[in-house]
Amino acid sequence: MLFCGSRISSKVIITALFTRASPKNVYAPFAILKAKRNAQKAQNEKAPKMEEFFTQNSIYVVLVIVLVIFTGLFIYLLRLEKKLTALEQQFSEQDEAQQKR
Repeated sequence: MLFCGSRISSKVIITALFTRASPKNVYAPFAILKAKRNAQKAQNEKAPKMEEFFTQNSIYVVLVIVLVIFTGLFIYLLRLEKKLTALEQQFSEQDEAQQKR
């Protein structure tokens, strides 16, 4: 379908399709294309809000990315410390058991 995905009012389409051909409205079919182009322009003006945010507030985007990376590293180091503590306790218990023999 020609108008799939665009937001053109049905009134514009019907008016453009069913007008009689006269010198004034010979270009009526082109009104559909013009309406479609205008609808796409309006939609494109609304779409780049996130892109605009990233371009204007790039320092905040960088800060969030760095914060996520440091949080991940911190969590990794905490888990690694817990595992090392458990292994140290296990080895110390084995050493005590061997010294008692």
